[in-house]
Amino acid sequence: GGLCPANSFCEAGPPGTAVDCPAGKYQELIGETECKECLAGHFCAPAYVESVNGTLIVAEAHLQACPNGTYNPLTGSVAIDACLTCPGGYVCGNAANATVACPPG
Repeated sequence: GGLCPANSFCEAGPPGTAVDCPAGKYQELIGETECKECLAGHFCAPAYVESVNGTLIVAEAHLQACPNGTYNPLTGSVAIDACLTCPGGYVCGNAANATVACPPG
């Protein structure tokens, strides 16, 4: 048994049966029964873990911030491609969900 780990949720079934959050969703808490919609300014892509024999295994989706110089006004994004390049004359900080006009000068 035990609580479901972060980045997963527990469906009805045997205690401790965790299901990884799919792309576009995340869950930062343990013991939850559902995943949350990925936030604007972020993307929720699955992590890839290398197994012992060198193959890549898709693991649960994680909440990841759009990098400086990009923004994402949408929720539920599944890849970094959703982070749009900040246009000239605007500033986009880490995890920006909108552009901010540069001050005059």
